[in-house]
Amino acid sequence: MKSIRTILIYLISVSIISTLIIYYFNKVEPISEKTTSQREIIVLEKNERNSITIKVRNLLVAMKYDDLEKYLKEIDETYKKDTTKEGLLFTVYNTFRIDDEGYLKFFNNWLEAIPNSYNAHLARAIYYYDMGWYERGSKWISETKDEQINKMFEYFQKSYNDIEKYSELNGASIVSYALLMKLNMTTGEKEKNKEILKKALKLDNSSSSIRGVYLMSLSPRWRGSYAQMHEFIENSNLNIKEYPKLKTLYGYIDIDKAQVATLSSRYNDANEFLKKSLELSGEYSGILFELGENNVRREKYKEALIQLSKAIELNAESSDIFYWRSIAYKYLGNIKNAVDDILYAYELRPYKEKLKKRKLYLSRVLNSQAYKLRKKSLLNEAIEKYNLALRLDLNNDSIYYGLAQAYIQKYDFITAFINMKSAIKVNPNNIDNYLLIDYILAKSKDWDQIILYWDEFIKLNPKNARAYVELGGAYYRKGNIKKAVQNAKISADLGNLRGKEAYDKFKHFVR
Repeated sequence: MKSIRTILIYLISVSIISTLIIYYFNKVEPISEKTTSQREIIVLEKNERNSITIKVRNLLVAMKYDDLEKYLKEIDETYKKDTTKEGLLFTVYNTFRIDDEGYLKFFNNWLEAIPNSYNAHLARAIYYYDMGWYERGSKWISETKDEQINKMFEYFQKSYNDIEKYSELNGASIVSYALLMKLNMTTGEKEKNKEILKKALKLDNSSSSIRGVYLMSLSPRWRGSYAQMHEFIENSNLNIKEYPKLKTLYGYIDIDKAQVATLSSRYNDANEFLKKSLELSGEYSGILFELGENNVRREKYKEALIQLSKAIELNAESSDIFYWRSIAYKYLGNIKNAVDDILYAYELRPYKEKLKKRKLYLSRVLNSQAYKLRKKSLLNEAIEKYNLALRLDLNNDSIYYGLAQAYIQKYDFITAFINMKSAIKVNPNNIDNYLLIDYILAKSKDWDQIILYWDEFIKLNPKNARAYVELGGAYYRKGNIKKAVQNAKISADLGNLRGKEAYDKFKHFVR
């Protein structure tokens, strides 16, 4: 591959490379069998919606490779018997589009466990492709370091190698051809795709995904033109009557125009292109998602909610759709549904940084709302908000702290104590957490437990003068004046005025 970097610079400098939309058009058929939760590298998946994505990734992470092989073969056989299940096939393999280097070990272990697994090679090839784009980043080529470009091509080469090994073991497939075409696009060798397209269509002449990848390679952003895209569509002799999914191809040109408009924040222009695409393509998940996302950007949240909900009915495996619907729900004031959607988006793709950030953002919003409600003594409403915030972030001690304060106001000191134990577990270095648990335990005069908590804090923070004052106070209330004075002295030596006052007041008792 000569002058690949030069070609890539030309390609990417036209615009930021957008995500291909091909797989959004594939409606996902539900899988009937139930599946139990599996160990997850980042989160424990419940898979309450029986998600294909979660099911496959759980098998991968649990290293149940025999079960994974069996499932992949079942899906492949289903597709071979009925090519209208192409969407299901791509949904399954799209699970391996993971841009987190921590997952590489699971693909490698798969091949160690089953050395001649062609499925493992294809899965890892897909993983390497997405890792290549992750390493490259999304900035303009002028803002991208050479080492990022080099790293991207290293991953792309690994992807090529795995595709080649897959083909040796199993022959080519519709999925491997699609990936190979995308690789050729991004490495400047898309002229090879014409021949690949012919081979792929011999396997499945009804494929909308393969045609979709090829069609996007003809777009202006890949050194093509809309005239070329139009010519390809018109000359493809699409049998829409027998294969309705092929109708989606008619909307690709306007979707591309909409994406270009979006890159320059021309959202109203994008909306017009997307509406035209919808007329040409019909209601498929991809176009409905694009419309919904664009309407969120246009602050047309009610319209966005309708379109994104329809998109989810057709494809409940896309984290992006749930992500954008969560935003729409938030602005429409339905914070509970916003929380549900962002949590499910995160379950689908727990390694996506934008999903983590959105989760934490919503948690902070809810925490703030709960605080304001608590200050107005609207305690039940505050507690509800705090609990929603915890669903999004179990590692924020300020949420437990706020909950404890709300329960104190309700005179429920037991529940307040439970929440403060959680706050301390999450953040054992925050003295405010110990001050509040001290207050709660003092209600029952449990001085021994208060002393244990302050001892725990002081072990972590031996120079905190305030802690010795509080520890001394607990000893004083327990009746141990000697210990109270000793701690007051330590506090005074560390410069605390309250400690000095206490020491001067009571030191004569221990002479």
